[in-house]
Amino acid sequence: MNKQTKTFDRIMIERARTLYQEPDILAHFSNPDRNINRKGLCAWELSLCKEYIQENGHILVIGCAGGQESFVFLRAGYQVTGVDIVPEFIEAARKQANKKGFKNSARFELVNDFQWPVRDGTCDAVSMLANFLTYLPSRDIRKTVFKECFRVLKPGGVVMMQGADRTHPNINLKRPKWEPKRIENLKKKQEWNLMKEKGVEVKLYHPCKGDVNAKTLVPNYSVDPREIWKEVEKCNLRIIRFQGEQNPESRFAFVTLVAVKD
Repeated sequence: MNKQTKTFDRIMIERARTLYQEPDILAHFSNPDRNINRKGLCAWELSLCKEYIQENGHILVIGCAGGQESFVFLRAGYQVTGVDIVPEFIEAARKQANKKGFKNSARFELVNDFQWPVRDGTCDAVSMLANFLTYLPSRDIRKTVFKECFRVLKPGGVVMMQGADRTHPNINLKRPKWEPKRIENLKKKQEWNLMKEKGVEVKLYHPCKGDVNAKTLVPNYSVDPREIWKEVEKCNLRIIRFQGEQNPESRFAFVTLVAVKD
């Protein structure tokens, strides 16, 4: 990774950390039992894990926040390492792990870049679900992340990822009441230094949709999943699942990809 890319990474991480330390977002994601709209999604994520990961496997959760996904996996018998860029999230997740009796099977670590505190070849899976691809706007950043996935995975291990799909044929649905007026894409790309990312579309949304206290807007980067496919396989991971779907509650469409380390 060159010096310019590292600088861009730090800028993006600091901006994201600042946004997620806003009181409404921090309160929403610090408590793993608070986000009522993710219960069904977590059940789906668990079913995906059971399809691809052996019992008692080690899952690395990227962007773990307060641990909602992590504790779903832990209750199912998996070992979990969760990483996040927000110190308050890590503190909350650690407290919950002690409270819920998962002190010996869960580890939560603060990170400040896209390298993770996990040894080579020790993970059965990397979870980048919960729309995580939507927060990786740069091709250089995604390349770094996918290479890290390859590094930490065991042979036969999988990376599960999900993001907003700008190519889905049904994305032009009626705008829901909670969504703010769309900010012009070019302006946001300039603000976030994303002009060279031609395949990225920037929108704003409430990450804690459904919470009456939701006020802060964050960028949502809709991607072309065909480009993600190419980028993943350039990092020596093989795509084994490619599934797109429309969220009936919004005009966002999502794509789920699963890749394996052969």
